[in-house]
Amino acid sequence: MLIGRVIFGLGGESMSVAQSAIVSAWFKGKELAFAFGFNMSVSRLGSVINSSTVPAIFSAYGLGWALTAGFFV
Repeated sequence: MLIGRVIFGLGGESMSVAQSAIVSAWFKGKELAFAFGFNMSVSRLGSVINSSTVPAIFSAYGLGWALTAGFFV
């Protein structure tokens, strides 16, 4: 579990840096702060949805379906 969390952390941070670079290249001026905030809030919303639904799916259907649902969220 620890190794999986390390891999997830490396991928998540790399993705965050890449998204920030794309957003800063795409938006200029006063829209940049809104774009960064919206990007971060959508990312956090996905994490919250995943953290709230996967345990319920795990208890109802088992590990396989919980991992599949987490993958799709």
